[in-house]
This record gives sequence, C-alpha cells and structure tokens, in this order.
Amino acid sequence: HFTELTIDKWPNLINISTISFFQDLEKLTLKLTGLTSLPAKIFMHNSKLRRISIWENKKLSELHSDTLFGLNYLTSFSLRGNLINSLPPGFFGNAPALKTISWEEDKCKTQNRIMPNGMLSGVHNLIRFEYSQHQQHFCKLVIEESAFANAYDTMKELKIRNTKLGSKKLIEQFASHFTNLTILNLENNKIKSVNPKSVPENICQLEIGHNPFECNCASISALKMLKKKVTSSDIDYLKLYNCPNSDTRPLIFSDAQEKLGDCKTTLTGLFIGVLVAVIFMIILGCFIYHARVWLYSNIQNVVSQHFQPYQDISY
Repeated sequence: HFTELTIDKWPNLINISTISFFQDLEKLTLKLTGLTSLPAKIFMHNSKLRRISIWENKKLSELHSDTLFGLNYLTSFSLRGNLINSLPPGFFGNAPALKTISWEEDKCKTQNRIMPNGMLSGVHNLIRFEYSQHQQHFCKLVIEESAFANAYDTMKELKIRNTKLGSKKLIEQFASHFTNLTILNLENNKIKSVNPKSVPENICQLEIGHNPFECNCASISALKMLKKKVTSSDIDYLKLYNCPNSDTRPLIFSDAQEKLGDCKTTLTGLFIGVLVAVIFMIILGCFIYHARVWLYSNIQNVVSQHFQPYQDISY
C-alpha cells in the first residue's frame, strides 16, 4: 500500500515491470537508474499516480506513445537530464488531467528537438510548462505551429530557457498566443530585441536575462515600455551588447541608457529629419509637375505659331 516510491542510484535496474504491484502509488521518482526505455502501458496498473519524475537516467532514450496509458489522474510529469531520442506522437494524450509538464536539462542526441503538432492533444487544463537544454547538449528547438494549441487559453506559467531561439520564434510566433499567461521566463536564449506588443497582456512576472540584447535606442525604448507593462521583471539587470562609443564589454540596462543619452531626443530628431525629407520630396514633385505642364503648354504655343500659316494654304 505504498503511496510514494523513489528509486535512486540503481544503475543495474533495467526493468520496472513489477511497478504494477504498487497499485496505490501516487508519486514515483526514477533517478540515476539503468533504464533504457519506458515501454507502452508500463503504468497501466498504477491508475492512482499523480506525479512522475524521470531524472538523470543516462541510458534512457526511448519513450512510447502509450507510456502514460491509463494515467487519467496524473497532474505532474517531469523529465530531467535524460538522453531522449524524440517525443512520440500523442505521448501526453493519455494523461488528460496534466497541469504541469517539466522537461529540464534536455540532452539532445539529434540535430533538432521537435515539439510536434498536436503535442498536447487530449490534455485539457495544462497550467505550467517548462523546458530547457543542457549546456553541453544544445540542438535546434523546433516548436511546430499547433504543438501548444490546446493550452493557449489555460497556460499560466511558461518557461523556455537555454535554447538557440530568438525573439521572433519565442515571442512573436509562440508566447504571444497564450491569452492568460501571467509568468513568462525566457532566460538564456538568443533574444536580441523585443516588441512589447508581442508580449501577452496578462504577463505580471517577466524574466528575460542572459540574452544578447542589442544596445541601441530602439532596444532601450522597447525595454522601457515592457518594464511599465509588467509588475515584476529583471529588465534593470539586463546586459546590452555592442553599445556605441563603448568598449567590448556589455552594459547593464541603466548604464546603457546613460551611454546612449536621451533616446527620445534622438528619435525625435530622426523623425523630424524624415518628415523634412518627405516634405521636400513633395515640394520637389509639385515643382517638377508644374514645370512640365508649363513647358508642354509653351511648346504647344510655339508649334501652333510656326505651323498655322501652312495650315491655311489651300491647293
């Protein structure tokens, strides 16, 4: 009648089929074992499971689309530091009550880590999703268009960290779809700039540190707007790179503002310059148009005066 079971540092464990005897199990942790796979329906007799954690199993590479079969009450599933080959289609669909999915320290073995279309099909109330890659096992993260469609209205907390993705993929094409998101963590990615309008309106807590933000007036202005938009953030501590008239060292947000001076003045001057240029082009266009009309009219008069006598000659 055990309700909680932790198997830790058992490198010779390669088969957990006897887990079926623990039918009252509610929490299971498998850590540092010799498991190479989690077969189909391996937990079908553990229907009371609420939480599963699969951590740092160095040989674990294979999951089956029916691994979670029968777990109708599972609310939390965690993968951490495993060498998973790929996420099978419909993997989470057998656990409709999932509220938290955590996939941290992912050790990619392939060129791309794909989160496929319909990844959350069958999951109806996902609130929290976390993903990060291991420092020494980077790969290209591909989030397909409808991978998270089932969670666009339910997700409250989203963390995507330590990947090679930038602002377009992570914010404009992904995070912007979540209508009720309140916590967003995009630390340690490849974000160089951000459009405040792409960040979901309900975000209260934002963490975007350790990204290579560009040091220019556009970035400063956008980050200022973003700071006003959220309740809590790490924007004051962001490092901005390649500041004008500076050495190669990155500057924190406040120092970058001082280095660039009054960006409002710069942007206003730029706007005025553009406006003057547009007005000049309009005036020039009008002048050319009237000059052409005047020239055409005068040429017509000259032609009429020179050729009128010949038109009156009758044969």
